[in-house]
Amino acid sequence: MVASVIHHDPAVITPTILGCALRCGEKTIGNRLNAGLIPKPDERRHGNMKLWRVSTIQQWDRSIANRISAIIEVLGGWA
Repeated sequence: MVASVIHHDPAVITPTILGCALRCGEKTIGNRLNAGLIPKPDERRHGNMKLWRVSTIQQWDRSIANRISAIIEVLGGWA
């Protein structure tokens, strides 16, 4: 019997982090999201807080995912 591997990929990318990677503000993130230029968030928490998984951003744009990884590293990791 082969054990299945569960890949833990929590939704941790906030609009603020995504905005830093895209070099724009949260209002622009919202506008781009409404225009279909950014993938829909994977989750919403605390009311309407939008959160994306790393895998979602990687599938959409690997260079943006790399920028996000660099931002998180500077901030001290994924905690």
